[in-house]
Amino acid sequence: PVACEQAPMDGPICGSDGNVYPNTCQMKLLTCGKHVFEVPMAFCMSQERHQGAAAACPTSCQNERERLTCGSDGNIYRSECELKMLNCGLISKRAVKKVDIEKCRNKLIKCSKHSCPDNPVDPVCGSDAKTYNSMCHLQAATCMKGIQLAHMGKCVPLLAPENCPEECDADEVSPTCGSDGNVYRSLCELKKATCGQRVVDVPLHHCATTAACNQVCGTERNFVCGSDNKFYRNECEMKRDNCGKHVFVVPMKRCLQGFQFKGCNRICPTIYDPICGTDNKTYSNDCFLQMENCRSRSLVGKQHHGICGEPVEEPKNYLY
Repeated sequence: PVACEQAPMDGPICGSDGNVYPNTCQMKLLTCGKHVFEVPMAFCMSQERHQGAAAACPTSCQNERERLTCGSDGNIYRSECELKMLNCGLISKRAVKKVDIEKCRNKLIKCSKHSCPDNPVDPVCGSDAKTYNSMCHLQAATCMKGIQLAHMGKCVPLLAPENCPEECDADEVSPTCGSDGNVYRSLCELKKATCGQRVVDVPLHHCATTAACNQVCGTERNFVCGSDNKFYRNECEMKRDNCGKHVFVVPMKRCLQGFQFKGCNRICPTIYDPICGTDNKTYSNDCFLQMENCRSRSLVGKQHHGICGEPVEEPKNYLY
């Protein structure tokens, strides 16, 4: 969001970074580009400065016996512990207390009609720091107590320290989709790049560039040109063969420009992507270097990416 003047006042809410925000819009605006999501208010109690805050704010109700509890806000909680965990620290006029379950009877009847299939399991994390088997199960919790989606994938322990790797060079390339919507070279790279942000790996179909990684493609011949200047039998094969990479369909003439003929005769693309050869000469792109190598038979190789004397890191197609 770019402004929150007309956004609903659904706060205050606690962010996974430990800060309290006026509403969801403000949290997203102030943490744009970061993996910050809503968590139970109990995790932000250290930020509350007002008087009258609840003395006990549980951060977990895992061992509590489930006993449906009606809150004065009209929501139905799994236990009185959960009611406190999700609402403690709120200002006095909005304090949520336990009331007679009969006051929530109509909502209980309505939400009980919501049923979900057991499969497939595609876990999501709710704003109550609880993992649900699917979006359908989360929607049932939304009906009962207004829980919202925190992020795709399983919830992680919010108070536990994260193990952040320092190096991932030894790891094999295995495109990994993160709960922040980005694709990483491997699970290790995900943990390294997002250290402290509680990003988890999620099924590949949740990220745009990995959605087709396991797709079964047909044999129809609808040739397309990829942004990597290669021909593909169809768009499905292009996306599958470039799992995790940002390769997209471009005009066919771009691939035709780089079509290679026999011998050293070829037409190179006009794209400027300088390469420094082992002869200390700069070539407009890798195609021109290969053509010179073929013509002169001098076995000119690639010294580094970029203009000679100004090496640059070779661009990657993974989204970071």
